Amino acid sequence: MILRKINIPFQLIIILFLLNTALAFYATPVIDFGDAGTYIEFSKKLLGEKIELNLAHRSPLYSILLALIFKISAIPKAFFITVFLQYGLLFITSFLVF
Repeated sequence: MILRKINIPFQLIIILFLLNTALAFYATPVIDFGDAGTYIEFSKKLLGEKIELNLAHRSPLYSILLALIFKISAIPKAFFITVFLQYGLLFITSFLVF
């Protein structure tokens, strides 16, 4: 694989950062649709709660991140922090795709 130096304009970085921050403030956490509830349950299981679901087929990294957030903050605030985490990951993914 050939690595090349990529020059990303500083204005693009600022625009993407501001866009993702604005969207994170606007977004509502989704906790009961799709896979979100399953990852939340998996993170609770990692924290020691008794969950009767078989979650062996799930990727653990995102649930570990959620568990860390749940450990340091209360549940409603943790979902707000999670939205910022997701938009931060989207910001990083934008550069990886570029």
